[in-house]
Amino acid sequence: MQRTRARAAIALLASLLAAGLAMPLAETPAAAAPASDTCDTGSVPSFLTGAWCDLKQAERDICAEDFGNCLVVVDAKYFADHQMTFVIDDHGVLDGRQDSTQHCLWQLMITQNSDADYARRVGYAHETIPNEDPALYRTHAMDLHNNEVARSLSGRASQLELAGVAAGQSVDQARTASVVQACTEMVARAVRVETFGSAYQDLGVNVLNIRNADPYHGDFAHQLVYLAALDTRAPYTAEWAYPIVDNPGGSGAPLRSKFDSLGGVTGLLRAPTGAARGLAGGGWGQPFSGQDCGQGSALIWSSATNVHEMHGCIYRDYLTKAGFGGFAGQFGYPSSDEQIPPGGAGAVNYTAGSPCSSGQALPHSALYFRNGVTWGVKGCLFVKYRSLGETSSALGFPTSLEYSTSEGIRQDYQNGYMIWANGVASVYTASSGGCVNYGALITGPGACSGFSTTGTWFSGGGVGLNGREVWTYANGSVKDSSARYQFTGLDTTRAYQVQAYVPNAHSNSPNAHYVISSPGGGTANGYVNQQDYTNAWATVGGVCTSDGTATVTLWDDGGAAYPLQVGADAVRLVRTGTLCSG
Repeated sequence: MQRTRARAAIALLASLLAAGLAMPLAETPAAAAPASDTCDTGSVPSFLTGAWCDLKQAERDICAEDFGNCLVVVDAKYFADHQMTFVIDDHGVLDGRQDSTQHCLWQLMITQNSDADYARRVGYAHETIPNEDPALYRTHAMDLHNNEVARSLSGRASQLELAGVAAGQSVDQARTASVVQACTEMVARAVRVETFGSAYQDLGVNVLNIRNADPYHGDFAHQLVYLAALDTRAPYTAEWAYPIVDNPGGSGAPLRSKFDSLGGVTGLLRAPTGAARGLAGGGWGQPFSGQDCGQGSALIWSSATNVHEMHGCIYRDYLTKAGFGGFAGQFGYPSSDEQIPPGGAGAVNYTAGSPCSSGQALPHSALYFRNGVTWGVKGCLFVKYRSLGETSSALGFPTSLEYSTSEGIRQDYQNGYMIWANGVASVYTASSGGCVNYGALITGPGACSGFSTTGTWFSGGGVGLNGREVWTYANGSVKDSSARYQFTGLDTTRAYQVQAYVPNAHSNSPNAHYVISSPGGGTANGYVNQQDYTNAWATVGGVCTSDGTATVTLWDDGGAAYPLQVGADAVRLVRTGTLCSG
């Protein structure tokens, strides 16, 4: 096999010589051969005479044992000198990443065309220089380390070579490509080191100790190293800028194992954007760039939940949306990776915050995402929601967080709502007749979603758009009772007109006070003289929104007093052609 490889090496060497690409493996700074280092080509085969005197005496001694294997060495030297500039061109930077590349290509090619032991012997021989300048001791330490790492890549290169042959490449083509790829991968992760201590001999080579000098790394035992200034030019793996390790800070968090299981730097998480750090609540986490949505992704660990990933819009809302609170918020740490919820649409991360009862098994809550919006369900309402089938149930996806009403703790869903009161979670859906589906961008009393009240309200008159009007008594200028209308899924580029339906009874306040608010749109007041309308829509104002949500609140403080009545019925948003600025 070695003789066959040697014949192939002759052909490649000849082509390199013809192209003018052959050059000796560089030694920096250059050291002239001592007078005793004579070069006699008398007994050297003709196919080696042109390169023989470029070898150091120690290398020639090994080459003389087997001229066929020697050709493998010469071929590998010329191959490395030519290919290194295609991997990285540092324009002559002393002891930089290009030098690491050169040694990797050289030693790995010898290993693949001969064996690792022969490559090791040649590697040490190359660094053996009689009467050398002590300035070379630090370079020898770097070179010998990189030679060892290069030889360890044989398994990776062989794997790549087999894949190349299977794809139709010749063995020589596949081997060349595999060595280049394996070394490119490693030089992209090369670690900057520095030398220290007194010189000592390693198998006859004078060297110094090396230690990490890269602020992002600790262990470099299995990485290529270099001595020049920190270098982050291509090829450079961004993942390597922030180390991903198991047990950061002695925490026990298996971040690296999880990262690898998700596909590494080419998988879902992509490259890290920061180092692992301790989190509120005693956990650990590390941010990544994948699945962006303005926030990227993260691995998040706690001793109670183990390590899970969060990404994209759920992760963004978990960290930034009002009422969520991130790691220290009401939903706590994730207890699952993001996944598809029951029903096959949208996404969900199950979480550990807000259990319904002591000793409850995980999960205790969840964050559900669909159509650009995330809402969380927690505690006893989550227990009930999960028993119904979550998003596959008649309720559908949540459309709000839970909030307090005069009836109890309420949470709205696409097709209904739930109330927690007196230790019981009650479900109201349109299909069961428990709530009213007003239609798109309309909500009101008894609606399946988007309407709630605080304070004192009366009902039962059977009037209103759907016969569900509620009313309270005017309370002068003091806020006591409110009716709240919530809207989602709005166009963020166009303004909406806000309209309120005024029924034919229990609606005679001359100054019904509406407050219109939205993210990006601020807060505005609107007033309606309900005495001017009978079973008709009254214009209240307008609204723009930056996140597709808006809230309209009707208060009892418009200035009128008892016995005048403030009627609360349907409110709708009508999209206009007016563009929202900004």
